[in-house]
Amino acid sequence: MQMIPAGGKIYPGRTQLSGNMVGTSQYMAPEQWRNKTVGIYTDVYTLGCILQEMLTGYPAVDTSSMADNMEIGLAHCEGHLRPLPNNLLPAIFRKLA
Repeated sequence: MQMIPAGGKIYPGRTQLSGNMVGTSQYMAPEQWRNKTVGIYTDVYTLGCILQEMLTGYPAVDTSSMADNMEIGLAHCEGHLRPLPNNLLPAIFRKLA
């Protein structure tokens, strides 16, 4: 079964499956990349990455200049994430009001 995300874009090769690491590189938490213990906080980080992409249309890590998954992992581990647009939170609060 192949899942097609909203918008119909398919990103082949986005899932990392090697050794004991399983996940989609765009959403994997730093502790997963470092092969450390994972927990609920790992899911929270991943959910944050997903929500950021849902709200902005862009993944949390800009991969346009990255050659492989390890560069993506390094960006997550070093906190090199895209900033949220300044107008995003006010727009969300307006919608929730």
